[in-house]
Amino acid sequence: MPSPSGRYFVDQYSTPTTAPIAVVRDGNGRTVQTVETADISRLEETGWVPPVPFEAKGRDGTTNVYGLLWFPSDFDPTATYPVIDYIYPGPQIGGVTLYNFSTSGRGNGAALAELGSIVFQVDAFGTPFRVAVSGAGNHDNRGYYYTWGEKYQGQLVKNPDGGDNFDSQANQDMPPT
Repeated sequence: MPSPSGRYFVDQYSTPTTAPIAVVRDGNGRTVQTVETADISRLEETGWVPPVPFEAKGRDGTTNVYGLLWFPSDFDPTATYPVIDYIYPGPQIGGVTLYNFSTSGRGNGAALAELGSIVFQVDAFGTPFRVAVSGAGNHDNRGYYYTWGEKYQGQLVKNPDGGDNFDSQANQDMPPT
């Protein structure tokens, strides 16, 4: 929000590991004054921990993909944990969607971690992954709202081999690992 003179503006920002901060910046973007920093000490006293941002190479071995990791609050680095890929299967947005501060866990990532798993969520280029269990979602866009699938797969077209252009996104067609 700019000042009436346009010389200053208010910038509110956060990250998954940094609580919200509001500052006044000058026209060059330099911080002139910190207005407010959220106090999350009471939240942290409950045992809450933020997700851990990560960066990895995508399936092409070149492109960086970004995501978040959740660990149980009683995480033991010497223990073994199941790993859950908390995925949103749409190619139009990433699974994480927002890289700001949130206590909601961006869905069930934090809750699943508290049940004894390590949970990760990665943005669009990193999907789909091969997983042993799929918990929910439209697993085959041929049985979902047709305009959604057509937006990304095109209209349904049968291939000479008997398949179609939606085969590549259907979970049941993924080979077991």
